[in-house]
Amino acid sequence: MTWGSHMRDLVCVDADDVDAFRAALTEALNAGGPAVFPQRARTAEAGAAARKVPPIAAVANDVALVIQTSGSTAEPKRVALSGSALRAAVAQSHDALSGAGNWVLALPVHYVAGAMVVVRTVVAGTELLRASAGVDGLWDAVASAPVGPLYAALVPSQLDDALAAAQQNGRARALLRRLDAVLVGGQKLEEPLARRASDLGVRVVRTYGSTETAGGCVYDGRALGGTRVQFDAAGRVFITGPTLASGYLSSGGAGAFVTDAEGTRWWRSGDLGEWTEDGRVRILGRADSVIISGGVKVNLIEVEEALHEHGWGRSAVAVAVDDPHWGQRVGVFLDGSLRRHPDGTPVADSEVSTLLDARFGPAGRPVFVRWLDAGIPMTETRKPDRGRLRDLAADAAQGAHNKVDRGEGV
Repeated sequence: MTWGSHMRDLVCVDADDVDAFRAALTEALNAGGPAVFPQRARTAEAGAAARKVPPIAAVANDVALVIQTSGSTAEPKRVALSGSALRAAVAQSHDALSGAGNWVLALPVHYVAGAMVVVRTVVAGTELLRASAGVDGLWDAVASAPVGPLYAALVPSQLDDALAAAQQNGRARALLRRLDAVLVGGQKLEEPLARRASDLGVRVVRTYGSTETAGGCVYDGRALGGTRVQFDAAGRVFITGPTLASGYLSSGGAGAFVTDAEGTRWWRSGDLGEWTEDGRVRILGRADSVIISGGVKVNLIEVEEALHEHGWGRSAVAVAVDDPHWGQRVGVFLDGSLRRHPDGTPVADSEVSTLLDARFGPAGRPVFVRWLDAGIPMTETRKPDRGRLRDLAADAAQGAHNKVDRGEGV
C-alpha cells in the first residue's frame, strides 16, 4: 500500500509473551503508542531471512496492529489494521453475543483469531484468561474466570477435543457449558461436530472472516453490523464494512482490495459462496477448490465433506494433482489413526476410491489415497497445512502414476 506523510512507529512483540502483547496493544489503541506486530521470537528472524522479508519500522498513523497471514494456502502477507477497524470489529462481535465479556485465549496471538480475543478485552476493559495447551488448559482458564459473560474462540479440532472430554467427564462438561458462546472458525465446522456441541448444551457460533476483515465479520451466516457481503458472477465472496484492513505492508495481494463505481471499497476473498433460502451466507470453499477433471468440475471441498460424513476424515484433505490425460485429478490424504472399521479391520484404499467414484463419477476417483500415520500436518492455527500437503502430493502422484504404468490399480 502507499503510505501518506503521517507515520507511526511499528514495534515487534514476542507473540509468546501475551502480557507484553496486551500491554503494547493497550498503548497502541488507548494512548497513541506504536503500532504492534506480534511475531514468534524463535521463528520470526529465520522466517524473514528465508523469505527475504524487509524490516518495516513505521506504518500509517491510523494503523494499530499488523498481523501476518498464516500462508497455509498462499504466500504470507502482512495486513495492516487500523484502530477504528479493530474497535468496529469488537463492537460488532459483542453486539452479536451477550454484550461485552471476559475471554479465554486458546489461540496464538500472531494470527488474527487469537489477536482479536486480546483486542476485545483491551477495548472492553474485561479479563483475559490464558489457556495453556490442551483441554486441561482450557478447563483451568474457564474455572479461573470471574462472574460475568465468558467467551472463547476455538478452531474445530479444539472443539472436537473439548467435546470428547466433556462427554466423558462431568466437571469438564460443566466448565464447557460455563462459556456463554464459543466462536468457531478458521475452517469449516462439520455438522456432526456442531450437533455434538448442541446436544451438550454448548452455544457454538460459526464465524467467517479473515485477517483482512479483522477476524470474523459473519456469524452463523449473518453479516455483522455495517458489514456487507456480495458475490460476483463466479460466486467469489466480496466483503465491505468498517472492519476492513487498511491494506498490506508489501506488494503481495495485488487486486485483493477493489473500489466499485460508487466509491465503496471491498475485499475480494479467495472463497466461493452463495445465499441460502433464508438469506444467510453459505461459504462453499476456496475459489481454487474446483478442479476440471476430464472436462468435469469437481469441488475438492465436497470431496472432503463426503469423507467426513463417512467417518474417514476428521481432517481429510483433497488436493488437485496435475494429470497429462485428465488435466487434473483428485488426491486424498487421510488421518492414519482412522483407518479402521468398527470391527477393527483396516479400510482399503479401494473403498475410499469406490465411495468417491459413486458420489462424483470417474472424475472424482482419486489418483492416490494416502493414510498419514502422523496425522494430517497442521499449521499453528490447527488448519491443514495445504502447502506441505501439495509437496507430499507430488511424490504420491508420481508413485500412483508408476503403479498405473506397471498395470496396477490405484
